Amino acid sequence: FLAYKNRLSGTFPTELGELSHLVQFNLNDNFISGTIPTQIGSWTRILELNLSNNRLYGTIPTQMCRLTALQYLSLAQNKLTGTFPQAILDANNLGTLYIFENTLEGSLEIPDKIVIDC
Repeated sequence: FLAYKNRLSGTFPTELGELSHLVQFNLNDNFISGTIPTQIGSWTRILELNLSNNRLYGTIPTQMCRLTALQYLSLAQNKLTGTFPQAILDANNLGTLYIFENTLEGSLEIPDKIVIDC
């Protein structure tokens, strides 16, 4: 699912959690607001998830640690708060992580396999 660089707005629909066969989901550079729904944890086949440059806020759901196939994650340029769940880094094949321009706090143990840009 690719819908980047549009003018999509509104909240992130929880019904998207039902799309369990997604392998790529890109809503980069839109006007999506609200929190990241916990239902996103059902996307166990997803390889690439890009929600950067939106208006998402709140914490990153720990359910994202269920995304064991995930290789690329970008949550940059939002208004996310709290700590980044270490379980996400420990539980998947993540190779690239972008989390810059949020207000995340705390520390992470970054595995050597991950390229990170904070």
